[in-house]
Amino acid sequence: GGNPIISGEGQFNDILTVTDALFSSVGWQLDLAERRKLEQIYRSQPKSTRMDSFGIFPSRSRGIRLAVMGINSSSELNSFLRNIDWSGNSSTVQGVVKDLQEHANIVQNGVNLDVQGENLGSVLGLTAMVKKRYTNDPRYWLDDTDLWYPFLDVLSQVDIVIQGKLSALKGWTAKPELFYGKTGRFVVLRGIHHVKMVFSDGVLSKVKAYVFMVLTSVD
Repeated sequence: GGNPIISGEGQFNDILTVTDALFSSVGWQLDLAERRKLEQIYRSQPKSTRMDSFGIFPSRSRGIRLAVMGINSSSELNSFLRNIDWSGNSSTVQGVVKDLQEHANIVQNGVNLDVQGENLGSVLGLTAMVKKRYTNDPRYWLDDTDLWYPFLDVLSQVDIVIQGKLSALKGWTAKPELFYGKTGRFVVLRGIHHVKMVFSDGVLSKVKAYVFMVLTSVD
């Protein structure tokens, strides 16, 4: 949030602090192989990218999920995946990124990686963002909802996307609506936070949309 972890800023200890806290919350202890992999990822991040979030899934096998945001091009992403020894098919991911940037006004991309000991999981999440602001701007997710429409039109050509759900997603995005209540005026905001494409076994296997609704007081 207020102190984002930026590549090249010497913040590896911040990564260890967060990871140690997450692991200890479920009774795990970070080992040397995991520390080395985390450091390799941080040292390999493209310039000005951010380690945006960390996650663990106690019901799954041991590991930690990282979200690296701010990747600007398909070539930058390909170099990053190669430098961190990701075992999946990076050319497939690179092709999707290139196509989206040409046809869907994607401003930046991010990736979700699963650190499993000294290795990375073969599944990779690609997060597409049409937003113009960085995440350390508190209003970053409130950009014009129309920005998503070209991207959703491109998704309509993807075989695995369910068209009915895509239509519902388009209907969810809306301009701010003003309501009057007993205690004053309120604004309802609805839109898309981000869309994540999941690659597994060398192919695009899932597309997930994350939506938001915000009710805020005007007075």
